Amino acid sequence: MKSKKRAVVLALTLGIFGVHRFYLGQKGLGIIYLMLPFTGLIDGLMFGIYRGLGSRESFDSKYNSQSIQREILETLKNK
Repeated sequence: MKSKKRAVVLALTLGIFGVHRFYLGQKGLGIIYLMLPFTGLIDGLMFGIYRGLGSRESFDSKYNSQSIQREILETLKNK
């Protein structure tokens, strides 16, 4: 599962290079931000502030939904 705290820290510190997007599995956006650093800087700041102030549930529903579904299926299989 992806960590909200780690994603926010990456966005605020290395957002100019799109590192937070690579971490979240969004390789296409990461490459764009590598090619257009100013765009990455703006996105990193916006992402860091918006997701940093947002709830854990909203982060999980967007970036961890597949992991959560997998965990639920594994739990049901083990019962």
